[in-house]
Amino acid sequence: MGNSSFLLELFKTYGTCLGFFVNTHFLKSPIDTRKYASVFVTKNQTYQGALNYCIPEKAYDDVSVMDFASMYPSALLSSNLCYGTCTIMTRDEWLACPAAQNLKTIAYRVHGEKDFEINTFEESPTFQYPPFDPQTDAFAIVINEQTEAFLPHIVKHFIDLRKHHQGQYKQTKDVYHYNAQLCIKILINSLYGVMANKDSCLAYSPLP
Repeated sequence: MGNSSFLLELFKTYGTCLGFFVNTHFLKSPIDTRKYASVFVTKNQTYQGALNYCIPEKAYDDVSVMDFASMYPSALLSSNLCYGTCTIMTRDEWLACPAAQNLKTIAYRVHGEKDFEINTFEESPTFQYPPFDPQTDAFAIVINEQTEAFLPHIVKHFIDLRKHHQGQYKQTKDVYHYNAQLCIKILINSLYGVMANKDSCLAYSPLP
């Protein structure tokens, strides 16, 4: 994927500037794709992303409209998602690791069209991750939310930088600041996308 190499260099540069010691191997997926082949993308697929589904068409009360700031970058921030904090494990690995059992654990599942047809997800006032059940789920995603991780730290930096340029544009109407905030918006949105593309040098399926 074209801009993944650029983002890799950006991680190294900004990570160092923000006080991190960036090990180049840290930004590579530590997962043995052969072990988890049954839940990863096939040769005919190019990416594997988050589940998105539409609620039934009818009238609703208390409808919220979410803008860019509520989407992909915030997903990395809210759950502290990073190469070092988000790990996929088999059922046996999870059961043999007490430390993992004390961290946030969600089920790693591959969903299809039938999930939508039979309304697997039902309606809920708040979104809930599917709970991991070692009796029925073969794979789990374990997330360490205890310490702010590398990727969320960088994402927050760029979100704050974008807000700065937005504020400057409102004050000065200088098109430089408008273009700068737009470039940053595209950059951190792309950051989320490259992790789901199996041909990206930053691919890491458990994150998206």
